[in-house]
Amino acid sequence: MEHTLRTSIFGAGPDVGRYGYPPETAELAIDCRQRQFLPCLDRLPTGQSRALRLLEHAGPWSESYAESRCSCNLVMLGLVGFDQQVEIFGGSRRVARVDFLHRESKTILMVDGAGKYVLNGYPLMRRESDQHNKLIALGYRIIRVGFDEVIDLEAFATKLFMQAPHLRRWQLR
Repeated sequence: MEHTLRTSIFGAGPDVGRYGYPPETAELAIDCRQRQFLPCLDRLPTGQSRALRLLEHAGPWSESYAESRCSCNLVMLGLVGFDQQVEIFGGSRRVARVDFLHRESKTILMVDGAGKYVLNGYPLMRRESDQHNKLIALGYRIIRVGFDEVIDLEAFATKLFMQAPHLRRWQLR
């Protein structure tokens, strides 16, 4: 659903999101959901409320299937306050764009896949290591999750709450 939403808004070009997202992205997503997805819900014989709940949380910011699953996991766990694809600055300098940020607790979720390191090698690993250190110096807590963890909700929750138990305060009951 998120991939379709993303493609509807930005197209399918390889550089989508590479230089950030326009400020009106959230409004574009709302409009697209209403025009393209809501009419389909009426035709579902069952599961309309579940589909509507998923649709309300779907956004165009996921840059991979793993990020979409991570976003869905946060919803399934009832965690609120995470924003996707957030630029973080140290003073006037851009430090990084992170996959997920919980601003109030200064917690970052990074979704890692081995594929990008295979394709981009050591220079990317070094740059991400430098970013990691700068983010820690700015007071952020960073949790890295891999593909195997995001496709298993229990493994995801276990890692998340073991490394950041403070996030339970933002969990809807």
